[in-house]
Amino acid sequence: MDGLLGEEGSNRPARSGRRWIVDPIDGTRDFIRGNQLWAILLGLEEQDRVVAGAVYLPVLDRLFWAARGEGAYEGDRRLHVSSISTVAESVICFNNLVGAAREEYAERVVPWIGNFWSSRALGGALDAMMLAAGQVEVWVEPKVAPWDLAGPSIILEEAGACFFDLQGRNSIYGGSAAACVPALEGEVKRFLQLA
Repeated sequence: MDGLLGEEGSNRPARSGRRWIVDPIDGTRDFIRGNQLWAILLGLEEQDRVVAGAVYLPVLDRLFWAARGEGAYEGDRRLHVSSISTVAESVICFNNLVGAAREEYAERVVPWIGNFWSSRALGGALDAMMLAAGQVEVWVEPKVAPWDLAGPSIILEEAGACFFDLQGRNSIYGGSAAACVPALEGEVKRFLQLA
């Protein structure tokens, strides 16, 4: 039997080696306030590795999906991260600045973001999908749960992004996340003091 992990309290162990990771409403505050940016997130973990995922933004009717080794897509359009390689030309999505204000890197956040061409913070799932689609180059989430990351993480990786938590591990279980185009991995890790 497949396992299940979900934001709403589901945590059934897997007997099959496969576990579905679900967030039925990612962006609860957006949903409650009638904002159209909330999403439904789904990931499939096999032997402790995410192998497939989907992100659906119902109000916008946008479906993103990926399977390990098969690429990332929005509908039937293949996704690729952008080829931009400099911070000065890049867009950064740095979410949860309220939470970031309590982190050890808080005093460095605004000066660092000031080096980018532009910044956005629309919400975790949409920002991550904008990176996968080549519309932004860096995405940082200081506080996040596995169900927020299972679907988006594989879509990002299959679109060519580097994905890691704020400790530098490729894991959806670190409580944080960052993703970027390959050319900016060193820059992001330097900011996080990982490199």
